[in-house]
Amino acid sequence: MTNSRKIRHSSIGLWVSPLMLGAAIWLVAGTDACHSEDSSNADIAPGWHWNPVPESWISIDLNNVWKFKHMGNDSWQAVDSLDDPGMKEKYFMPSFNDADWRDTPVPWTWNMVYGKSDERLDLYGVGWYRKRFVLEEVDAAKNHVLIEFKGIVGTPALWVNGNTVDIADEQAFSEFDKGRKESAQGGMLRQYVDITAQARKVENLIALRVFVQSKGVSRAKAAGLVNGVFVRVTPPTYFEYALVNPRKTDVEVELHLGGTYGNQLDGEAEVLDADTLLPVGSTLVKGELRKELPLLFTVPVGKYSEWSPDAPKLYILSLVDLAGKELVRERFGFRVMELKDGNLF
Repeated sequence: MTNSRKIRHSSIGLWVSPLMLGAAIWLVAGTDACHSEDSSNADIAPGWHWNPVPESWISIDLNNVWKFKHMGNDSWQAVDSLDDPGMKEKYFMPSFNDADWRDTPVPWTWNMVYGKSDERLDLYGVGWYRKRFVLEEVDAAKNHVLIEFKGIVGTPALWVNGNTVDIADEQAFSEFDKGRKESAQGGMLRQYVDITAQARKVENLIALRVFVQSKGVSRAKAAGLVNGVFVRVTPPTYFEYALVNPRKTDVEVELHLGGTYGNQLDGEAEVLDADTLLPVGSTLVKGELRKELPLLFTVPVGKYSEWSPDAPKLYILSLVDLAGKELVRERFGFRVMELKDGNLF
């Protein structure tokens, strides 16, 4: 699939002392949905907030009401043949009238009544989502238009303005098993999908078909768009995911390029206090931007506060080029954990 990109916005960083038993473990606090991005939808998902993105990006928040239709459990097949009524009636076309579809909040599982965790449904097979968004004028030669899906449970098929768009149907790679591919059934996809060629000025339509094969879905019967969705307009150079690994005296960074290959990057990386935005460490970054190789660097840090449940202190990794354009903004935390008597504290 050429257009889809698997990502991890919040990664786990681990430092283990050579003396494993009783040793301190430094662990980054995962932050995929814990602090606010510029926009949130209290009426749909109160308290649901998102990771920040680089200041050079434009974001359109799609975490609100979508149109949704489940095709019934009789739409289930052992192998999806893509022949449900939605395909025949072309639910993916902008001209299709979805007025009689029900409104559904995103993110949410289609197998649970919204806001009522004890009212669980037993739906599988095919579900369809539709969502319209407005895109201001974008120069395709200077920008990428991406859809960020933070979590899909099921096998997705995607259309934008009636045009098929490649989307990955394998489970996302994790930091520790990048070489392994698994079926998406019961898994969660996190990815960027490049829709630059399909997007247009003013109104656009996203149609997403999700097939859930498992009849006994685990994890609270998760199905469909269970995590956030955003449209991201990025500059030509952007990184599709970042791995941030905080250690005792520095922060290791691994960046994977999404767009613009063969250019040289000169810039500065800083670790900032997320509350005061004051730096606790910085380093100059210089390297060639290549699709096949990650950009690696280390930021030394001085005094910092550790993350705890009572004081969840967070920091920001920011990478800015010499022109002052921010290319990376990732939030993380330092946390000490210990192994005592075989238990992790």
